[in-house]
Amino acid sequence: MKQGISILICTYNGEKKITQTIDHLLNLSIPDDANVELIVVDNGSTDGTYNLITQLSPKIEKLFLFHLIKEDKPGKHNAMIAGLKMAQYSYFLLCDDDNWLASDYLLIMLNLLKKHHNVGSIGGYGVLPNGVTIPSHLTQYQSIYAVGPQHHESGKIAEVRTTLWGAGCLYRKDLWNWLMLQNYDFFLSTFRGKKILAGEDTEYGLILRMFGFDCFYERELLFTHDIDPERLSENFISKSYEGYGRARLYTHAYLHCMKGNPHPQTGLRLPLWIDRYLHLRKALGELKKQFEKNQTLANALAVEAMQGELSELWKLKWNYNAVFDRINKLIALKPQFTAV
Repeated sequence: MKQGISILICTYNGEKKITQTIDHLLNLSIPDDANVELIVVDNGSTDGTYNLITQLSPKIEKLFLFHLIKEDKPGKHNAMIAGLKMAQYSYFLLCDDDNWLASDYLLIMLNLLKKHHNVGSIGGYGVLPNGVTIPSHLTQYQSIYAVGPQHHESGKIAEVRTTLWGAGCLYRKDLWNWLMLQNYDFFLSTFRGKKILAGEDTEYGLILRMFGFDCFYERELLFTHDIDPERLSENFISKSYEGYGRARLYTHAYLHCMKGNPHPQTGLRLPLWIDRYLHLRKALGELKKQFEKNQTLANALAVEAMQGELSELWKLKWNYNAVFDRINKLIALKPQFTAV
């Protein structure tokens, strides 16, 4: 696989936002000897996104090797699969259609890749556009919007349970290719119906850590998140926490297997899903009591997350065991990768 970076934008009805996103990409400083391509996947848009990007193509092609793809199967996962089939370089950078990368973004990325040789992922620091602010009582939840720091300092992140936002994040690609060859089916999807979940980027970040690749945060990697102001609300945060609770069922399974722990069914008298369900229901009862005593947003969100986790477990029921089986089977394959 060629050394370089494939920038991937997956967009759905992004006509109103994507021009500014692309304009920022066209302002990137790129060394003459760097291999960089841009791939845009139109994920079934019903507006004029595809035609707009087609019109922008001549300007884009002056700076990038450029590919525009239509993927009508709904869901970011399908868009990523389509886009990364086309990607030819050793790393891919996820740039959402409302992410404005700073002009030195790639320069900093490339310098980090020169310094470190076991990179799985690199994430940066998100800010809001000028004039847009998160309400003061919601600022502690800014990470939901991919805004603010992702770690307390720049550098390698030691905590395995820490994953990076997909927005503006660079990922190693050879493991992704290997997962596709295994027909590995991700547990998480960015949207499942109307439920907001942590997505494929979170799960892929965990899998990279699981196979020993390093995760880095760099404060100087700046991008602007041109978020819809309507999403800066308690309602959106509440829905997000419910989705994070659902996703937590799977991320905890990954972390359990990564530690080499025995299958959680081992030694239990009850079926695993029933044992876990009873435990979570008891925990939910305690959280509700806490909320009744102190009706803060933090307590309300803790209840939302626990309800989400319980709902996902109830949906899985007897298939909950298979989550651990599938992750352990993946670990047992022990893929080998060359340095990039």
